[in-house]
Amino acid sequence: MRYRSFAAILLITAAVLATRAAWADYRALPLPRLVSDAEIIARVKVVAAGPTSRVDPEEEAGKRPGFPLPCLAQVRVLESFKGAGMETELSISYDPSRICPGVRYATGEECVVFLVRGKDGLLKTLNWDTGKKPIRKPAEAAEWAGKIRNLLKRTPASDERAVR
Repeated sequence: MRYRSFAAILLITAAVLATRAAWADYRALPLPRLVSDAEIIARVKVVAAGPTSRVDPEEEAGKRPGFPLPCLAQVRVLESFKGAGMETELSISYDPSRICPGVRYATGEECVVFLVRGKDGLLKTLNWDTGKKPIRKPAEAAEWAGKIRNLLKRTPASDERAVR
């Protein structure tokens, strides 16, 4: 019985330390850094969001037990600030995990997104949930637009720096 208690304490301690280490890697980027590091910045409306059909749920469940499946948000571009060009719709890959600061998208919501292209070629939200700013009132949209445009005036062109 004594060994079971010791093993349980050891397991709990290891889990706490692992969680603290994972959170230590997460640092919310300030707005100037989001603007400079993002490949695409846009105000969008989420048309659809949910698990992607690109993955086999059984295969993913085996790799990520207890984790949600990767998801895809289809968004309509309402206003482009950087990189979206003439695109009117974008697909954003996201992981709605609750363990790390995952990002979530919901159908019908409006937000400003800071996006980068992942190694797999899919667009992803920069810096987890920090790269998505919800818009709840029209005044917020104008406020974000002003902040972003002011920062873009001071930020070097994306071809002058390495995109991470």
